[in-house]
Amino acid sequence: MTHQSHNSIQDILLLLLRGALTGEVRSLPCSLVPWNELMELANEQGVLAIMYDGFCAYAKAGDVQMSLKEKTDLYGNVKIIERTYDVQMRILEKLSRLYSDHNIPTMVLKGYGLSMLYPVPNHRQCSDVDIYLFGHHAEADRLVEEKWGIKVSTEHHHHTEFVMDGVLVENHYDFINVHAHSSSPRIEKELKKIVKMEDGEVMMIGNERVFAMPPTLGALFLIRHTAQHFAAKHVELRHLIDWLLFTKAYKHNMDWS
Repeated sequence: MTHQSHNSIQDILLLLLRGALTGEVRSLPCSLVPWNELMELANEQGVLAIMYDGFCAYAKAGDVQMSLKEKTDLYGNVKIIERTYDVQMRILEKLSRLYSDHNIPTMVLKGYGLSMLYPVPNHRQCSDVDIYLFGHHAEADRLVEEKWGIKVSTEHHHHTEFVMDGVLVENHYDFINVHAHSSSPRIEKELKKIVKMEDGEVMMIGNERVFAMPPTLGALFLIRHTAQHFAAKHVELRHLIDWLLFTKAYKHNMDWS
């Protein structure tokens, strides 16, 4: 792949994502779109299903074409993302029902809470389920082990984890890894203060109530989470879109100072 063609593919992807998120359709930089390479790039960036929404917007305007095989491949991958999302939501509903039966509130970190800010929520890819239980993490882990016989691992910093129906669940007792950097304990202390002062939006998963991250906490958490991804490997377009949509939705509710 030449440098110029790679830049064109990046430009096309950004335009399709813009179309998905805003409905805006512009002229693409080339008439013959290299869909296989574009799908590979979108998948690497965690935005394949969002790119599909962009394709649909452009196709409706009559500005793009795709072969039947390419459509089948793209649609098949999007259906996998949708099914994975549905499984994760069923797990989250089941967990929150167990916790609420024992008076434990559930806050969703990333994942479901962020997906609800997207035009098509189940097209926001989620790799696992991240939750925060307001200091009740040990009791909640005990319930999971006693009620369902699921082994909970305590070998990780800032969260325990277990696998439920093939999906990884991370039960956070800290928002960030306080051992990762010298600034982490100070930031964690501030996040714990915010979660006591700010209320997250109440959301329904089936018949169960869960909380989204409060605006200021969510903004700080996303910044730190993205920085950790950048330091460890790279930042994906998915992380940038999360930040864009979160700040757009909650900009008037954040303590920007």
